Amino acid sequence: MPIYIPEEIPVVGKTYRVVWKADLHNRDDSYGKIWYQEQEIIIQPEGGELNRHRQAVEGTFFHELVHAILHAVSEYELRDNENFVNRFSQVLYQALRDSGMLRKKQ
Repeated sequence: MPIYIPEEIPVVGKTYRVVWKADLHNRDDSYGKIWYQEQEIIIQPEGGELNRHRQAVEGTFFHELVHAILHAVSEYELRDNENFVNRFSQVLYQALRDSGMLRKKQ
């Protein structure tokens, strides 16, 4: 069952909007970005010439969400530590996905 990525997600009193940009990787050599001031999570969608798979896109969403959470709790050193963010977001995504908690509400 596909996992639902919301159009917006609240993080400690701020609402981040999810923006899809098909040319993100070509322009920025990145699959995801976060803009804290604009409260945007920008993601390279699945498919296209990069042939990104659904789980890669979902993993990117969780990666950027972890950045947003760490920013919200003023953990700037951890927020900027890509190794930590990668590891933590992968474990969080896998635990929630495998437990069945990430299904779209009916």
